[in-house]
Amino acid sequence: MSKKITALLCFIYFSAIIFSVAFVALEITHDCTGEDCPICGCVVLCQKTLRQIFDFSALFSAASGILFVVIIRNFSVFPIAVSAEKTPVALKIKLSN
Repeated sequence: MSKKITALLCFIYFSAIIFSVAFVALEITHDCTGEDCPICGCVVLCQKTLRQIFDFSALFSAASGILFVVIIRNFSVFPIAVSAEKTPVALKIKLSN
């Protein structure tokens, strides 16, 4: 359950970054209507959000690492943790003829 929550939080975190950057990049050259321009207000809000996110660089690094592990663990062709084979010795079974 905690892996799902971690993956969800990482998804939300990186979605906020991606959408904020995309919005700022698309709307930075809009036709401004004046002092109370709603698009300028949204651009400023997105810039503040990005600044706050990147001010916590340790948190960003940790979330990046967690997201990387979650992606590799869930979508990897080779599993990260190799399970031990179930052999008679590992199961401590006596083989009598």
